[in-house]
Amino acid sequence: HRQFRQLMDEDDQLYRNLIKLLAHQIEEEREKRCLSQCVNVRAKVATLLISLINRNKRSASLESLQIDLRPISLTAQELGMARETMSRTLSKFEQLEIISCQRGLIDIHDTVRLQLIADGLDCRCCQKRILI
Repeated sequence: HRQFRQLMDEDDQLYRNLIKLLAHQIEEEREKRCLSQCVNVRAKVATLLISLINRNKRSASLESLQIDLRPISLTAQELGMARETMSRTLSKFEQLEIISCQRGLIDIHDTVRLQLIADGLDCRCCQKRILI
C-alpha cells in the first residue's frame, strides 16, 4: 500500500490515467444498473442505444451514429426481453423517425428524443408527451 501511494505521488500521468479509468468504469456500471432497473421496455431499449452511442464515441470517435445489434435475439436476451418485443420497440422507434433499422444495423437520427425516452420524459409513442 505504501509503495503504491509513493508510485502515485511520483508519477502524475499514471495517477491521471488511473483516475480516468476508474471514472470510465463507474460510468459503465451506472449504465448497466440503469438498464437492469428500467421497467419500461421503450426506455430500456433507448437507454441501451444511448449507452452504445456513448461507448462508440469514446472508443472510435465516430461521426456516424450506427449501432450493430446483431444478433437481435442475443441483445434482447441481454435486456431480459423476447426478440419480438425488441423488434416491436425498434419498429416503433422507426415509425417515430428516431432510428432506421435494417437487419440489426441501427442508424440513429434523433438522439435528443432517444435520450428523452430513456429518461422517461417522452411518451409520444403512447400519444401523450410530457413537456419539460
